[in-house]
Amino acid sequence: MSKDNLLGKNAFITGASQGLGYEIAKGFISMGANIFLCARSDIKLRKVYEEFQQLKHPEQKIVIFPIDISIEAQCDKAIEYFFESFNKIDILINNAGIIGPKGLFDNSEWLQWKYAMNVNFYGSVYLIFRFLPHFKKQRSGSIIQLSGGGATSPLPNMTAYAASKAAL
Repeated sequence: MSKDNLLGKNAFITGASQGLGYEIAKGFISMGANIFLCARSDIKLRKVYEEFQQLKHPEQKIVIFPIDISIEAQCDKAIEYFFESFNKIDILINNAGIIGPKGLFDNSEWLQWKYAMNVNFYGSVYLIFRFLPHFKKQRSGSIIQLSGGGATSPLPNMTAYAASKAAL
């Protein structure tokens, strides 16, 4: 991809405070995109924001918004703030995910198992559900859904992670 391949595009990126989400966001900044970064940790998001301020062009915009994507009301607030900050959505990157409970299935805590499904599966699906009407109205847009190795090569004792990523 060329350096300015995403020039002026607006991207909503979940799980953007570390790991793959951080690297994707960094790449998007280098290619000219405006980015809306979401993650659970406000502290980590602020650090990423400060770092990315040094990388962006003056006309680029970076917005951070701490959310837990398993909570629909927080997703709704983030989407509302996104559209207050940007005139349209071009790219949704669903990257947020957690490992969830580890160990034998019958020793798992139900609420931890359910939370892993809510973050890894339902949170991503909800964001697609909410952004899809905007993509359709614009007649353009991209959804990038990351699923991870848990979907294709599940590891022992990580049933919630594997199930939620396979569901995607």
